[in-house]
Amino acid sequence: MTRTETALRALKAALTSQSVLGAIRRNVALDELLEDVGAAAGLSTGLLLEDGDAIIVNETLGNQDDVFEIQHTARIGWVVAGNDEDDRETRFDDGLAAIAAALAGDQTLGGTVSSARIAAPPERSTEIAGARTAKLAVVGVEMTFTAPTPF
Repeated sequence: MTRTETALRALKAALTSQSVLGAIRRNVALDELLEDVGAAAGLSTGLLLEDGDAIIVNETLGNQDDVFEIQHTARIGWVVAGNDEDDRETRFDDGLAAIAAALAGDQTLGGTVSSARIAAPPERSTEIAGARTAKLAVVGVEMTFTAPTPF
């Protein structure tokens, strides 16, 4: 398994430890997640982990020991749908706090990365999910690690 996949699985495991986030789906279309959240009754949530993109920060090439320092930014989509504005806003905020707590609890994701942190404040928007309003945030999580290959 590549170091990238190992890091992404460790990130998913860290998020899973936060019960408020519920089930985590990986690499599904955001529209599909919104559709599923919109179809559920009452206040509903969805969390999407997208693999994201990487850049090589540094590379050391040798005859047998190539080492690449990789900065990989995964994207987490957090959606809360419901008609009660106060409930929706509270659950939305609780979810963002849970994402931050998952990373603060272990910034090395069990030793799979050198560091993992929220890259920037989340992008927020409001969407229509079925007959309800959904609030959406996209949170970038920057993970830094070394690998013998550039992925």
